[in-house]
Amino acid sequence: MSIEEASLKTNPTPALDAPDQRTIAEIRIVLALSMLLAVVFDPSFTELPQHLSYAVAAAYAASALVLYWVGPRRPGLVRQRLHYWLDTGWLLAIIGITGNSASPLFLLLLFPILVAAAQSGFVRGMAVSFGVAAAYGLLSVLLANKPPLGPGWVMRAGVLLVLGFMVARWAGAENRLKRKLGTLNRLARPAELREEAEPFWTGTLEELAAYFGARSAFFIGREEDGSHRIYEYEAGKPVWSLVLNDEQSAVLAGVPERWVVVWRSFLRGSRHGSVRVVDFDDGKPQAVAAAGLQALVQTLESRRWLSFPLNAGARHRGRIFLVEVARSVRKPDLCFIRQLAWRIGLEWDNLLLARQLTRVAASGERERISRDLHDSTVQPYLGLRYGLEALRRKVPDDAALAADVDELVRMTDDSVLQLRGYIRDLRSAERDGAHPALTVIQAQVQQFEEYSGLKVDVRVREFTLGEPWLFEVRQLIAEGLGNIRRHTGAAHATLELAVEQGALRIAFSNPVARIAPPFKPRSLIERAAAMGGGVEVERHATETVVRIELPLWREGRT
Repeated sequence: MSIEEASLKTNPTPALDAPDQRTIAEIRIVLALSMLLAVVFDPSFTELPQHLSYAVAAAYAASALVLYWVGPRRPGLVRQRLHYWLDTGWLLAIIGITGNSASPLFLLLLFPILVAAAQSGFVRGMAVSFGVAAAYGLLSVLLANKPPLGPGWVMRAGVLLVLGFMVARWAGAENRLKRKLGTLNRLARPAELREEAEPFWTGTLEELAAYFGARSAFFIGREEDGSHRIYEYEAGKPVWSLVLNDEQSAVLAGVPERWVVVWRSFLRGSRHGSVRVVDFDDGKPQAVAAAGLQALVQTLESRRWLSFPLNAGARHRGRIFLVEVARSVRKPDLCFIRQLAWRIGLEWDNLLLARQLTRVAASGERERISRDLHDSTVQPYLGLRYGLEALRRKVPDDAALAADVDELVRMTDDSVLQLRGYIRDLRSAERDGAHPALTVIQAQVQQFEEYSGLKVDVRVREFTLGEPWLFEVRQLIAEGLGNIRRHTGAAHATLELAVEQGALRIAFSNPVARIAPPFKPRSLIERAAAMGGGVEVERHATETVVRIELPLWREGRT
């Protein structure tokens, strides 16, 4: 299978753009109408009865008109592979009704070869060339008269093969060049400056998998703390990311930075196979034994894979793997791979830089907001509290007003503590090595425990969250914990947070001491639905679990 055909299987977008398809359809109409006019104005053109000749030529013209109409309006109604075989059948029928296989009309059989190569590449074009030559030879034998058929038909079939090779090579090269330019053009579209990296790698790896006909693709990059993170894409699924452990990093990220590797084997995960390694910078082949890549081969469990480094200038950003690539990927197209790596590396570097600038700007903004909160909000609350305390000293302890004033003092203290908690969260968001969002949420839970007396156990798995989501997630957590405090008599609860496969999962659980009526957290359901997610309530004999799942990114989300 050629890389063009594998690409068409993984990417439903036609290989030809709309103008090329329209041009081919127009040429088909011209050929069909020419044949019809020849039959109408020159009855000696064919040896069949005139009405049969009219029927064959008119049917070809009608077929051409139908394909011209169906192409742009309903492209999936007639498969593109059927187009050139229909042309082959009709043109052979036209040659057949003339009764003379030696006529120059046999050169029209180059048209379906051109269409096949333009749509599916050189390999498909040559396959159609052999099929057309064989069908033409068979037709020549059927139309032969005595004396016995001479060698002329062999020469004409050979001419079809030679010219078919030239046409297929030219059209296939143009098709391949268009696909390369289209891939680079789509990868060159600037990524949105958002916090999450999954949307960027979903589009990038999907485009690479489509071009190389790969089943899946993944990128391994180094994080700021020295660990390695993998972003993996499979057809029809969003990218998910995971931090690798040391053993996985040693295998997947242990390939030398300058190597471009192509592995091929007969069986999946086989230790025996062929490997081609070239230097990314100078293009020189590297003498590498297949045994030196056995750990990587066993990990990938693929018969064919391609890997190349991703660089941004002189900096090595990571490595891309394409798994189960097309069979035609036998050696690396180093020039194109360099262009891909340069383009992707540039966009990834820009995204990392934008994230760094966002963090710096957010840190400065948090400092400014914390100072403004302290000066413009906390200070007036403190003045109010001092005034209430002075008023309380004037009220006798046994007066009815004393309890109300005490309640106001308590409420003022709670508000001051809450505001100071916000300030503490803002100032400590990036302190230590914890993720800023996790630090803020942990501080929120700690503050909730102090106010409510409810013990909350926070469990976190692979949690990273961008700034745009933090406020909304804080509201969900506050609402969920508030529901447990208000509607249950539980003394402790559990909050679980995880980011997996492009989704944020939040779970609240609390023990139950008795059978409670059905419960639906309406405000949580409405808030999660507004964010594109959902809520599920699980009731067990000993506990109640409320699960929230939110997609971390979608079109238009920043």
